[in-house]
Amino acid sequence: MPTENGLPQYVSRDDKSKNYQYYRRPPTGVKGAAFSRSFKTKDRRVMMAAYAAVHAEAEKHIARLISGRALTDSEIEKIVLTLPMAEAMFKSPRAIASRIDLDRFIDTHGDERVRALTGPDRERLKEAVDFLNRKVEAGHLGAFEHRADAQRKFMTKRFGPSAAPAPANTFTLKDAYEQGWKPSKARGKNTVVEVGRYVEEFEALNGKLDLAAYTRQHWAAWRKDCLTKHGPGPTAFKRFSMMKTVVHESIRAGLFERKDFGGQDVSMVKTARNKARNEGWLQDELTEFFGAPVFRGAKDSPHPDADYWSAVIIAYTGAAIIEVSNMNTSDVAERHSYWTFRLWRTKSKNSERIIPIPQQILDLGFLEYVRTRPKHGPLFATADGNRVSNKLMSQTFSRMRADLGITRKGANAHSYRHHIKTVLADLGAPERVNDYVTGHAPPNVGRTYGKVEFSTALQYLNRVDLGVTIPKWKPS
Repeated sequence: MPTENGLPQYVSRDDKSKNYQYYRRPPTGVKGAAFSRSFKTKDRRVMMAAYAAVHAEAEKHIARLISGRALTDSEIEKIVLTLPMAEAMFKSPRAIASRIDLDRFIDTHGDERVRALTGPDRERLKEAVDFLNRKVEAGHLGAFEHRADAQRKFMTKRFGPSAAPAPANTFTLKDAYEQGWKPSKARGKNTVVEVGRYVEEFEALNGKLDLAAYTRQHWAAWRKDCLTKHGPGPTAFKRFSMMKTVVHESIRAGLFERKDFGGQDVSMVKTARNKARNEGWLQDELTEFFGAPVFRGAKDSPHPDADYWSAVIIAYTGAAIIEVSNMNTSDVAERHSYWTFRLWRTKSKNSERIIPIPQQILDLGFLEYVRTRPKHGPLFATADGNRVSNKLMSQTFSRMRADLGITRKGANAHSYRHHIKTVLADLGAPERVNDYVTGHAPPNVGRTYGKVEFSTALQYLNRVDLGVTIPKWKPS
């Protein structure tokens, strides 16, 4: 509605800036601040375009003052979102069961300022809390439906569209093992048999009850039994934890309710790994190992050459089994007048290093062996020409140890790395050379070594004495 100056109601010009402004006092007898808003323009057309929105905002402000409210809608919404009330809604679904619980919820989770709000402000706060709670409940419902849909897909994928077993009135630990744990993923035959035995031992200890009937005391008894029979070590931990895995897989498959699992708060702390320094091979173990038939010319192994040379290379260089099994014939080459190995774990260049071949290995006939191999292909192969893999080489090494009665934990293929580091250190090799030989140097260092570095490393490698006499290799 135009005023005497031809401008809409409550609009005038600022005395200093000459910009249009909206200024409106509350009605007589109504307490509160006046509504003031600058249009930030001297252009009448721009002001007229914005007038309706500003006037509507002013109407809301005046209506709020007339109603007796002290806070604006945005201030109340900010209170609801920033105080612990919102967090309580997310943490506790159905925290507000109905609108009559709004006052209780506000007084419980609001601060003193919130609890002091009365009249229209209190009512507006309740509306804001109720609105947010409905949104949160809708989110909880959506998440529940998502989980239910995921569970249906999981069940269909595991059992087929019509063969999914339904939870029965009696659902035993054996049922959980058969219907939940075994189908959950592919497992080794030995693992399946082993866990089945654990199930039988658990039921023998606690009785064949419905799974929901097992209490915290039953699970505590299982933990005690594990510790009593095997002590506080990895075997007891595995035996205890696998039973919980059986239950959890059944819960995941929808065959059992998590709320019925009475052993969720019974745990067993996994024992810390022994961080004592690996002392490497002992002299009598080295003598026993290198006295094995394969070093005396026996050819009864499926890949006797690989058995012979992998053990020799690992013992004199500290190389890892995977590095030896990965080698191709082309990885043995003459560089800067020195015969060298190119060792690598992955196809990434960062895993590669080149080290000189110790004279002890050459004296055993290694180059003669290399000449028997195709120029392009694996350095160590089975009778049918396939590469002797890291897994196969490791298994053979372990079997050789077991056949000789070498069972000490510190006497294995990896221990040669510790052994050679100790020997090189005792020979006075600089730490940088020691790390370079055993592969503990920073990435790419091995590929930057040249004639001088090969010579330095070889001086120490050639002095390594295992204290055993290894018979020279004989061709098959």
